[in-house]
Amino acid sequence: MPGASGFGPVSDIVSDGEQVLRSALRGDPAARAEVARLRAALTELAEEGNAKARSLLGGIALEHDREPAAAFHHFSLAADQEDPAGRRGLGHLYAKGVGVEQDLEAAERLFRLAAEGGDAYAKHNLAVIHLDGDSTKERMSPQEVMSLLKEAAGQGIHQASAALGDWYAGLDRESDAFSWYMKAAIAGHGPAMFAVAVRFRDGLGAARNEVQAVRWFLKMLTVGNGDGIHEAIRTARSMSDADIRRAGRMAGDQSAAETLIRTVRPNSAD
Repeated sequence: MPGASGFGPVSDIVSDGEQVLRSALRGDPAARAEVARLRAALTELAEEGNAKARSLLGGIALEHDREPAAAFHHFSLAADQEDPAGRRGLGHLYAKGVGVEQDLEAAERLFRLAAEGGDAYAKHNLAVIHLDGDSTKERMSPQEVMSLLKEAAGQGIHQASAALGDWYAGLDRESDAFSWYMKAAIAGHGPAMFAVAVRFRDGLGAARNEVQAVRWFLKMLTVGNGDGIHEAIRTARSMSDADIRRAGRMAGDQSAAETLIRTVRPNSAD
């Protein structure tokens, strides 16, 4: 049965909206245009009392429209209906002081409620509050924090995988750190890609492999992160052109590999 504004069932409208917003935030121009069309359907659902639509409208207002006051309105309504995503979104506003006075106690309470409701991002956010020492309550035990991060990572939150990499690196458990960083890197997390590359370069938690190191330094460029380029240049100086090109193919950025070769062989003939 068709739903609001000619779209499909209600669940499809919300699911489509979530996917479109993610694509729009990655810079997809077609998705950015589609946000406006979906907004009408979501608004109709929200006016009918659909909490998930209200939460998604909050996300659009915050991340796409850059209108924190509107985000606060939508998230508050959804949170009042006990929607986990709405609680997490409202918690984010309180945690960062965006569109509202910062209130870490309110943020933690909302993250906890959202996490208990199964929201993966809220589990990550709640863990980070305790990792950063921002909790206004009694600190969670390390085991509780790690459990939350692992749950979030298991639900596809790559930031949680990266945080676990940091955790294990701090314990000098480099094999475990490498494993979690790799999970996050594969999912597109730029800083985790850097951590993986460094470990391949230095043989920390993984066998030393300069091709893999340069691969991940170059892969960072594909997600708009240039922090690894100087390390890529330094590592490539001891590599053959063939190996640099192999790293570029593995990174999916052959042009970056060719630029890297020209950079480290400035006096070589074309």
